[in-house]
Amino acid sequence: MKAHMNFRWSGHDWNFENNSAWFIDAQSDVLCCLDLQLGECKFVAKIPNEGVDKFMLNTKCIKVNNEIFCMPCYGDRIWIYNIMHATFKNIKVENHSQDKLYMESCWKYGNKLYVVSRGLTQVIIVDINTKEIEYYPIGVEGDDNFLSCCIKVETKIYCTSYNSSRIYQFDMDSKETVVYTIPQIKENLALICFDGNKFWLSGYSKKIYVWDTNKVEVIENFPKQFGNYNFFHNSAQLIDHELEKYDTQLFCRIEAVGNYIWAIPYKTNFVLYIDKNTFEIHVLTIKDEEETKKSLQRRWKFKYFWQYLRDNRYIGIFSLKNNYILEIDTIELKEAPKNYILDNDCLKSIWDQQILYESHSMQKALFDRLVMVNDANGIVNDKQNKIGNRIYSFLK
Repeated sequence: MKAHMNFRWSGHDWNFENNSAWFIDAQSDVLCCLDLQLGECKFVAKIPNEGVDKFMLNTKCIKVNNEIFCMPCYGDRIWIYNIMHATFKNIKVENHSQDKLYMESCWKYGNKLYVVSRGLTQVIIVDINTKEIEYYPIGVEGDDNFLSCCIKVETKIYCTSYNSSRIYQFDMDSKETVVYTIPQIKENLALICFDGNKFWLSGYSKKIYVWDTNKVEVIENFPKQFGNYNFFHNSAQLIDHELEKYDTQLFCRIEAVGNYIWAIPYKTNFVLYIDKNTFEIHVLTIKDEEETKKSLQRRWKFKYFWQYLRDNRYIGIFSLKNNYILEIDTIELKEAPKNYILDNDCLKSIWDQQILYESHSMQKALFDRLVMVNDANGIVNDKQNKIGNRIYSFLK
């Protein structure tokens, strides 16, 4: 028995290798591997963090040879899974301030991994062979105690901060930081990407900034119907078109792919793609993604989560409205839902020891499938119709 992979969102920036994609289910701390040819997601291992709450303990993984390094977000250590031996090692991260680590940006450089801790505002370097760690402060200024976005361009790491318009450039060779102050930008920055020539920046207003360290150009010609969905306001107006600046960042990700800069909504209503040369903004129309008053009442008050960029062409985003991954073809300028499936072990491990709500139609369907799996394996023999009895029989 298999279940559609449309019940969960996972950690971002999947690690692709040949026909496989490695990622972490960020809600259960389970390491998974998706077979791209079969479209089937297989259970690999539970990350052995202590405690019951597994939410976002580790969210990013990177595969190096036969090891998978699982980077912490809310957790306190790096977990290293050996594929050949099916065992874990761990490296405790020094954290005297006890801030959340948010170690979600990671790159291999030589025989080391360079990881940015957005919470500690440090670059943490892990030796792949010895597993030893070095810590280098980025040297943030003012109130920049939490970084918002980090990218790598050649041998330099660029970071933005939620609390200013400064950009920090960390040299991976010299370990030195250069701070860029951009007086033309009057808002805090949430996102940064690089198109090969210029940097693109986004914050909380209906503006996108194009910066080349010497000058700044501002793009403001957003579509008139572009705006934030009213997730938290009981308003007859589903979308706030009027505001020019919002309380939350406009996009969850901006990414340069091909001829366009792709802007993926955080709570806004349109996926945008912007011509790198003309700065013209286009809207990607996506079927069944328009929110309703009912759909805005869901638990996760966001539009999309970024999942991956594959083959420098396909963007994967998770639709919170429809609970599936949408894959955008950035050349053909079209999208389609991905009908991935979970194998039984993955399904059971992800939902182990979690509460399923009968009022949630998808979770009720999932519970029925879990019972069928366990019944087929001789774990339960529950034929009663009352869901209370079925839950008791399943959990006892």
